[in-house]
Amino acid sequence: MSSISEVYSQGLLKYGGEENCALFIQQLHSFCNAINVYPQLWKYFQLRAIPKKKKLELIDNIADILKLDKKIINFLHLLVVKQRLQYIVEIVSALERFYSQKKILSVKLESPIELDSKSAAELKEIIAHRLNKRLHLVSVCNREMIFGFRLQFNYTLLDLSLTEIFTTLREQWRKTYA
Repeated sequence: MSSISEVYSQGLLKYGGEENCALFIQQLHSFCNAINVYPQLWKYFQLRAIPKKKKLELIDNIADILKLDKKIINFLHLLVVKQRLQYIVEIVSALERFYSQKKILSVKLESPIELDSKSAAELKEIIAHRLNKRLHLVSVCNREMIFGFRLQFNYTLLDLSLTEIFTTLREQWRKTYA
């Protein structure tokens, strides 16, 4: 692990706040995945002949598509200006290490409607009590879901969506009556 990645990850946490660490990790992963789809983009960002302004415009376009937080966009701009974007994977790893040391569980809740802050706080309290851990709840609105929710933490997925319920019932019916 490079000391550069450690310095930049700590800088991001100071700039954005430690409470946003899970969100930063999620959004930086989204950015890396988007870039990995087109490997020539990595080469584009590393070519010194291309003006930084063009690279920053590309970052802005990708950020608009991914709906990245303004602090993440500013951080990516800094990496481009300082020619450190090639360290982004190591920076994310350093952030993940820091986050795991804090013993905060990141929980992603996917539901068909946007949760208001009161509902999100109540759910966060219930889940934290059940899991007996401090957690950070990331609520995602999935308009394709009809009813129910999906809860994802660590490597566990609890799918209580209507689609999953019907699939389970259909499988049980086939086992019983087939």
